[in-house]
Amino acid sequence: MIFILHGKDSFRKQLRLDKLKAQYLEPGTEALNYAHAVNPELKDFISLVQTPAWGLSTKVIVIKNFKPLENKSEDKEVEQITQVLSNLPESVVLIFDSAKVSGTIKLVKGLKKNSEIEFEEFKEFSPWDTKAPAAWLVKMSENSINMGIAEHLVEHIGPEDSSQLYSELRRLQTLGRQITTELIDKECKGKHDIFKFIKELAAGKTVNANRELEKLIKEKEVHLGLVAAMSTMLSKYLKLKLSEQERMNKDEQAKLLGISPGRLFYQKQEVASMSVERLESLLSKTLEAENKTKKGIMSLEKSLRILVNS
Repeated sequence: MIFILHGKDSFRKQLRLDKLKAQYLEPGTEALNYAHAVNPELKDFISLVQTPAWGLSTKVIVIKNFKPLENKSEDKEVEQITQVLSNLPESVVLIFDSAKVSGTIKLVKGLKKNSEIEFEEFKEFSPWDTKAPAAWLVKMSENSINMGIAEHLVEHIGPEDSSQLYSELRRLQTLGRQITTELIDKECKGKHDIFKFIKELAAGKTVNANRELEKLIKEKEVHLGLVAAMSTMLSKYLKLKLSEQERMNKDEQAKLLGISPGRLFYQKQEVASMSVERLESLLSKTLEAENKTKKGIMSLEKSLRILVNS
């Protein structure tokens, strides 16, 4: 059996790899029946995969960053690899782990025609899509949470870091209580405070924004990454407000923002109390705060305090 795991989300790939190893590798035989190589030379690759398992067990071989899957190879090399993979010993499970696989190269095209080979892609989650990471969390929880709860968790943590999402899910599960929106609100911090700070700031709620900023300062979350998040979220809010002024329909708005129509409903609620003028002003001031920090004119903490109260 051959698995080709590809994509930039290395954490989710590793989880899948660990699961495959646990599924096929018999306990206690790892020293004899597990092999790992990083972009081996062709002769070494052939020797490795043609060696059957020890005893009656299954051998698991992991090949990381195999260049022939990522870049164009000579026809002779492609033919050799294809032939070797077609005659893989029945006792061998071969797993390729790569950041990218080019679907335009001859080797990959040929492998995709083989029903015995499974391709699994692990894309990084989009910053504004809560559906995909939420669906993944539901699966990882073995359906102990529903999509609504999972999306609420994603909104608190942010969808980009699958490792952090998974860690928070496991941490909540260890509490031994039913995972609810109230529990998430109480237990999850970090990026949640960043998002809340930006929302309160964009809505013009100065007192609340100051309170959230102090939390971020206390938790040492004030850094240039916060400024990048501010710029991204404020730009998103501004796009939505301008699309409303232009009377775009829901599908057009969702496409513009790169989110699902279902997620658009909640985004519209968020921007209801925001104005185009304030968002444009905040974007300009955020860029100014970033420049002052980079040039050493003013600390980011002081710049943000001034920005909130301006």
